[in-house]
Amino acid sequence: MAVFKTIFVLLLIVPYLGWGVYTLRLRYHDHTELKSPIEWATLISVFFVNVLFLNTMKTDLGHSPGFFFFTMLALVASFSALYGPMLVSRISHSFVEFTHPEQMPDNVGPDFSPAESLEAIGDWDGALQEYTVLARIFPKEPEPVLRMADSLMELTRYDEAVSMMERGLVRLNDETRALRLTYRLVALCSEELDDIERSVRVIDAYMERYPDSDKLEILENRKARLSELDEPKEVLQSSSLEPLELDPLEPPD
Repeated sequence: MAVFKTIFVLLLIVPYLGWGVYTLRLRYHDHTELKSPIEWATLISVFFVNVLFLNTMKTDLGHSPGFFFFTMLALVASFSALYGPMLVSRISHSFVEFTHPEQMPDNVGPDFSPAESLEAIGDWDGALQEYTVLARIFPKEPEPVLRMADSLMELTRYDEAVSMMERGLVRLNDETRALRLTYRLVALCSEELDDIERSVRVIDAYMERYPDSDKLEILENRKARLSELDEPKEVLQSSSLEPLELDPLEPPD
């Protein structure tokens, strides 16, 4: 029975590491976070996995104090690297929710001045981090996300910039601005990313969200032109050309 328990605990290392890497990618590459209940459930599950792992190491894999000590250090290090940012984020959010009212006044909005100061000196990485913080504090506001996209554009990280623009587009409630952003997204996807299918999906998303827009015909024409570009071109063969002989040409005398 102890053997099966040990195998089960060791197999838990795979999802433990995989889920940790995935959450780090969401946080630092996609600049987003999981929902609060999911993060709390993750932290509680990880805590019990660590306790179970330590208990197994202590009871079933020998009683060497040195082995147990270094195993505990390894677990602490892995938890800090994989789940430390999530734990700090949850504690910070909980502290803010505890010390501030649940509903912010309507006139309170994001303060972009620190990020704009960093932009003025060309520190686009720093500005991106500032906008990321604001996007987490104001998750329903489109402006921080769209400014993140602008910073990513300055850093020539076009794929991430497009993802941020798509996220901001969903949050926009202004049809005119949404149309301008759609045009910009289509241009980026088709020219910078060479992704025609993504451009078409952006147009479809706008047309689905604004079915009564007076720009639908223009968008349909743009979509048709993009679809033509995405079609594979046929290789034309001239009837006047003769196929080469299978045997190599004989050298001249």
